[in-house]
Amino acid sequence: LSSSSAASDVYKRQVENKFKHLDEDIQEALQSLFRKANESITIYGFTLRAFSKRNKGIFSRDIISRQKNNIHIVVFGEGTENFQVEFPANRITRYEWVTKENGRPGIDPKMKGDGNFHIKAVVIDKRYVYIGSANFSHTAFNWSAEWGITIEGCEVANELERYGKYLIDEKMVEKKI
Repeated sequence: LSSSSAASDVYKRQVENKFKHLDEDIQEALQSLFRKANESITIYGFTLRAFSKRNKGIFSRDIISRQKNNIHIVVFGEGTENFQVEFPANRITRYEWVTKENGRPGIDPKMKGDGNFHIKAVVIDKRYVYIGSANFSHTAFNWSAEWGITIEGCEVANELERYGKYLIDEKMVEKKI
């Protein structure tokens, strides 16, 4: 076997045998979190393609089922137009990164170089948190080697909420209508 063929075989085995912890992969863990929402869902995502109609909105059903609870959704990310969940518009707030002169998304002035935000986190009811490496996309959940962790606890949730406020206050994100 050539090295590329051997690597391909290893990759296929990794995809076919997803690592599961507590009997959930990342997508299932996020779906479980969305179903717990009673007040709010805050999503910090570099890409939000997993919520688009083109990708069959893999989380749409779980979020839409929460409508009866009058929850509010806040979305931070690149291309928030990809967040295509049938939900009352007055209960979704979208923030996108401010584009700088170089055409790239805004960066934290305290960062060195020309980096950008690459956040992937979800906060549910200021109590449950997901933080991980996976972009919110079909590819990340089905073809990439990714990890994520869910945490129950207000301290981490509060820090992420505080970070969202910081992004707004420092004008690194702007509200989209």
